[in-house]
Amino acid sequence: MFDHFGTFAFPASGLVTLVALGVYFMTILNIRRVRIKYRIMPPLVEGPEEFQRAFRTQMNTIEQLIIFFPSLWLAAVSIGDVLAAAIGLLWPLARLIYMRGYMAADKRRFKGFVAALAVSITLYVAAMIGMIASL
Repeated sequence: MFDHFGTFAFPASGLVTLVALGVYFMTILNIRRVRIKYRIMPPLVEGPEEFQRAFRTQMNTIEQLIIFFPSLWLAAVSIGDVLAAAIGLLWPLARLIYMRGYMAADKRRFKGFVAALAVSITLYVAAMIGMIASL
């Protein structure tokens, strides 16, 4: 049943994926907390400013995951698991900075947003270079 247990080909990138998903789960818990605080029941997506920031944090994280995950995994295949994971580990950290900053004030979200986007772009470019070099 577990013949392949412990033989995952890309363990470092796998762990970064789990950490990134953990950050996403944190955004879910954050929006839940704010929904309860202000008694905003789904499917409503409007409310006080704190709710709007929590909601946008969650939505923006989903939007960024769509770019980050394929870039991470294609980079892992192209440039190596450890290098891709080392770069990729900066993404969840940047997203935490984004979430913390955005929840404090709208204008404080920029640093984390740009840092996370830079990580995704770096992984994307690394994957592209690796793929082109393999032709």
